[in-house]
Amino acid sequence: MNYKNKIFIKLSITFDALLKRAKKGQNIIPHMSFTRIIGAIDMMGGNKMLDLLKKSLKNSPIVKKGDYDYFVHPITDGIPKMEPELLDEVISNIVDIGNMDCEKIVAAEAMAIPLSVALSMRIEKPYVVIRKRRYGLPGEVSVEQVTGYSKSSMFVNGVYEGDKVLIVDDVLSTGGTLRAIVKALRTIGAEIVDTIIVFNKLENKKELEDELNLKIKTLLDVEVVEGEVVVR
Repeated sequence: MNYKNKIFIKLSITFDALLKRAKKGQNIIPHMSFTRIIGAIDMMGGNKMLDLLKKSLKNSPIVKKGDYDYFVHPITDGIPKMEPELLDEVISNIVDIGNMDCEKIVAAEAMAIPLSVALSMRIEKPYVVIRKRRYGLPGEVSVEQVTGYSKSSMFVNGVYEGDKVLIVDDVLSTGGTLRAIVKALRTIGAEIVDTIIVFNKLENKKELEDELNLKIKTLLDVEVVEGEVVVR
């Protein structure tokens, strides 16, 4: 059974429960039930306009990391505060454009973690975090991550040969993190069913897709122009 069929079933069960409460003269919109109904309905389509996400970029501070222009945003940094409505909009759009028929969600430390948690709860699939520290567990795979402003090691645990995985991340800047993740997953023998990243800053995304032989889906293409984040 795919995830959308599960949503229809959950909606049917929820509305049936509300109808029974109404017949008994009870409150028909308990807070949790209402929240679940809205979440399930929203999950079927998503806000393709991404109005909240675009609006949230307007006041993003820009900081310099060497020659690299880095914008600070709740999705990429957790600051300023993450509004739940914004996170919900992002997750709804990830669900809308992505292949959710996976066995595990794979997210890199650190800012892909909130995305993976919210997505895991939405589609009821487990998530695995690629960490920047070694645990020494059996089957652990390590790779080098090289970004526009840092170099570090990453360690994969809990992903095995034959696993169908969905990669989620917050931003595509140089492609260094994604290269490392894809290399590690393919070394393990996992199947990447989809790759979805919220922000794309990379101008030559097609070149990276060709290099990795991988389709990379993104929600917004952005760039920093004269101290401001601009949606391309």
